[in-house]
Amino acid sequence: MPPLRPAAPAGVPRALAALPVRELTLAEAQALECNGCGDCCDSRRAGNRWWWGSAEDDFYASLNGGQPLIIPLRETHEGEWEQSLPLPPPRGRVDAFTCAALRPAGDTASCSLYGSLRPEACSGFPLFGSFGAALELEAIEKGYGTPQTAWLPRCTWFDVLIVPDEITLPESL
Repeated sequence: MPPLRPAAPAGVPRALAALPVRELTLAEAQALECNGCGDCCDSRRAGNRWWWGSAEDDFYASLNGGQPLIIPLRETHEGEWEQSLPLPPPRGRVDAFTCAALRPAGDTASCSLYGSLRPEACSGFPLFGSFGAALELEAIEKGYGTPQTAWLPRCTWFDVLIVPDEITLPESL
């Protein structure tokens, strides 16, 4: 008989409660290592259910020797993917994309800019920088925080709910 999964925190939406969830504090989640699946770096690796968001006008070319780092893709009528550059500057999100720094190797991938300056969306994904602060606030307010990994089932942080650390109120209250 498989082990029972602990119940999700009160207030977790039914769709999330049905998932196999790991409840971790933000610090515990930040201590996890990226497994290198590369799915957050290429929409095709995530079944085209993952998009970039908005990009700078030059698609972060300044981080990639003058060439666009984030490369918008479009699906052809034959179901293949092709680059959709050049484009006018994006207005809103870039749907399907790949990253020029991604180095796929079978089921895993590496980033040629990993130790260098990267866009905040990369260096902060999914729990660090402003992303971590936002998740911690969400966890305090709602009782849980959800990293933006719902379409990335191979991601280290796929089935994680961020729960607040125990809060000790000062005795003077």
